[in-house]
Amino acid sequence: YVAIERLTGRLAGRDGSFLLFHRGVMADGKQEMLVEIVPDSGSGALTGIRGTFRIVIEGKKHSYDLEYELPSSR
Repeated sequence: YVAIERLTGRLAGRDGSFLLFHRGVMADGKQEMLVEIVPDSGSGALTGIRGTFRIVIEGKKHSYDLEYELPSSR
């Protein structure tokens, strides 16, 4: 599957938004999922953000891990 979503809020004390690009493929019973911050999609104080998003599944619980980099404060 493919999806794009916009996240808006506060991250590391900075207000703004950015887009996440999802790409999921299933083949031969194996799953692969990639979710990345769309380059140059950050707005407000999140301009310049980059990174990846991971969905962690342990048992029946789902959690999320966002690894990101923000440019130095301006």
